[in-house]
Amino acid sequence: MTTVLPVQRIADAGTDHGEAAGDAVRQAARTTLRRDEDGAAGGDGNVHVDVRPASDRASAKEAVELEARKGFDLMLIGVEDAATDNGGVGAHASELALGFEGPFALAVAKGSLVGDPERSPLQILVPVDGTATTRRAAEVAIDFASAIRASVTAVHVLTEDAGTVGRLALWRGLGANSRANAVLREVVQIADQYEVEVRTEIVRRRPPADAILAAAARHGTTLIVLGVDKRQHEGLYFGAVAEKLLEKAPCALLLVSG
Repeated sequence: MTTVLPVQRIADAGTDHGEAAGDAVRQAARTTLRRDEDGAAGGDGNVHVDVRPASDRASAKEAVELEARKGFDLMLIGVEDAATDNGGVGAHASELALGFEGPFALAVAKGSLVGDPERSPLQILVPVDGTATTRRAAEVAIDFASAIRASVTAVHVLTEDAGTVGRLALWRGLGANSRANAVLREVVQIADQYEVEVRTEIVRRRPPADAILAAAARHGTTLIVLGVDKRQHEGLYFGAVAEKLLEKAPCALLLVSG
C-alpha cells in the first residue's frame, strides 16, 4: 500500500494536487508492473494508492507528523527544488524530512529521468562501505532493479594513506582489499536473493565523491542511490560526500536515510 500526501496544497490552498499526484503514482506503478516480464507482481490489481488530503492549516512538517502517527515503514520525498545549487537540501524537502522520525528517501530528479522517466533506462550506481547505512541503500537499489529489470553497479572506494610506504603499506593494502571484497560480496549475496545481477568495482586513492562521480560517468549511470546519515546541522545535512554529489552529479539521486 502506498499513501500519497499532497503537501503542495499547503503552500497553494486554492489547488488540490492530491488526485493528480495519486494518478501519477498509479501510472508509475502500472508501468513498473508491465516491465516485469515474469508478472511476479501480479498485474494492475496490486496497485493500491491512497490519497490523503493535507490540512490547509498545517505546515508541511506538521502534516507529515500527523500522518506518520498512523504508522509507515518508509517516507519517499519527491518535491521540486529538492536540492539547492550549492549541494544543500531544499527548504521544503528538509521540512518534510524533519517531520518524519522513521526511514526516508529523498529523490532528486536530474538528467534523463527528468524529461521522460518512464522510458529512460535506469542504470543504478550504489556506493557501499560495509556500514548499515550503505547496506540499506544497496537493498533499496536492488529492490528497484528487481522490479523494473534495471542494471546495478556497486562501487567501493578505497582511501589509502599516501604517506604510508614499504611493508606496512603492503599489509595495509592487502587488508583494505580484503575488506572491500567482503563488502562487495555481501551486496552480491543480497542481489542473488532478488535474482538481480550486480557489477562490482573497487576504486582506489580518490576522494569518495570524486570517485563516485567518475564511476557514474564510466557506467552511464542515470540514478545514484546513496546511503546517508543525518548530521547535526541547521536544517537537513548529510555530510560532504552527499553535498558534493547533490551539487555536481549530472544524474538523478536517491538519498536513503535510516
